Amino acid sequence: MKATVNAHINELCEHGLTKSEARIVLSEYLGKDRVGHYSHGTSALPNFLKRLKERKGPMSIIKDSGPVVYIDGCKELGQLVAEKATEILIKKTRHYGIGLVGIRDILPFSSPGTYVKKLADKSLFGLGMIDGGRPMVAHPNSYQPVIGTNPIAFAFPTSTGSLVVDMATSKKAWGEVRQALLHKTKLPPQTYKNKLGRYTRDPKQAFSVVPFGDYKGFALGMMVEILCGSFLGMKMGKHKPAKNNVAKSRSAIFIAINPSRFVSINKFKRDVTLFIKEIKSSKRNKGVKLLRIPGESTVRLRP
Repeated sequence: MKATVNAHINELCEHGLTKSEARIVLSEYLGKDRVGHYSHGTSALPNFLKRLKERKGPMSIIKDSGPVVYIDGCKELGQLVAEKATEILIKKTRHYGIGLVGIRDILPFSSPGTYVKKLADKSLFGLGMIDGGRPMVAHPNSYQPVIGTNPIAFAFPTSTGSLVVDMATSKKAWGEVRQALLHKTKLPPQTYKNKLGRYTRDPKQAFSVVPFGDYKGFALGMMVEILCGSFLGMKMGKHKPAKNNVAKSRSAIFIAINPSRFVSINKFKRDVTLFIKEIKSSKRNKGVKLLRIPGESTVRLRP
């Protein structure tokens, strides 16, 4: 494992990253591998390396006003900007009780869960969302892609560690298509549509993906599209600048809240932990051996 990690770090450094930058980038991809999210893990590194030639930077702070910070990523690596945004948020939230960082014009990173966990690890509530790139998700009654997969993540501190929920607002991430093409497997049923509007399990025919939860998931995807779009001075939907069917840049929003401004942090952690235990002790449907809450498998598998 160590040899593999070093090989990845060396490869990233050969493409112009410093060792510290390579470790920040790689930790995100390795984290996804560890929790079984292989579509966003090290298998995605080749696509990341292809985009390194687009890197510019460094990032700059456009506005710093009280608890609000607005960052221009200037085409810097998304992982590096998100890491800095997290550091800023921790300081802002400890001072003001709440903080918000908006990030525009970055190269893509894998998921917001990596960074909201850092907030929860500091006894804060963290909420993050990312512009999911070019339109891939269709309206529930359509097959034309109109918004990105637009991930949302949130994290709470508990008495036993941070609970992280990280999800795309589509039924499945588009990375599943890349994985299916790579391994010559079929896509899950009733999830992706072809150009004729029919469901397909052939990754070569995938044209769009359905939102999770029909209208409810699509509504959340719209919210992310707007907050990471016009809210940050970026384009939305089909108007996003793209090259070779790939969005040229991304954007993100991170929000942190300090629970200790309202209640003792130890009491808050105990209450959340007890609430989770209460849910897990609910009566189970026939054949169900264990109730898992969203994000629990991710926490269990993290080192």
